[in-house]
Amino acid sequence: RSTLFPYTTLFRSRSMSSVLKLENGKTVKVKLWDTAGQERFRSISVSTLKNSQATIVVFDLTNKTTFLKVKYWLKEIRDYSTKMPVCLFGNKSDLQNREVTQDEIDSLCHEENLTYFETSAKENKGVSEGITKIVNIAYKFNENENENISKGEQLKKININNNNKKKKKK
Repeated sequence: RSTLFPYTTLFRSRSMSSVLKLENGKTVKVKLWDTAGQERFRSISVSTLKNSQATIVVFDLTNKTTFLKVKYWLKEIRDYSTKMPVCLFGNKSDLQNREVTQDEIDSLCHEENLTYFETSAKENKGVSEGITKIVNIAYKFNENENENISKGEQLKKININNNNKKKKKK
């Protein structure tokens, strides 16, 4: 069983919450929505993406078709946020009959700027570590975005003030 979430079969349609301690010592509440990539949950996926701060895309290491659909899901995610951190999980690492090579995974991760974890929901390997990593990345990203927004607003105020002061006399 997962120590982070109460389900070892993480990849089904449901939501789960847990409290997670970050690398910086802060504690955050994490809520995961797992839509299992099924079309019948697409409306849930879309509404969830709009409010998400990070996304995990999961494919089955023993089923190449699921890997080939990763780009589709990345496009869906990026339609809602081009900046959202995304992590890729290759699940079923406990099985020997892999259809997806490490070179294919590495190439996709490089091309799409993804953090990758091999996982086994059955044996609870890599799941908690991957979730913890993407939550830390998202927290840092959102902290930086908020800082940049504040700086942008300050710059805007400075520019407005400077424009008002530089009125030319006729």
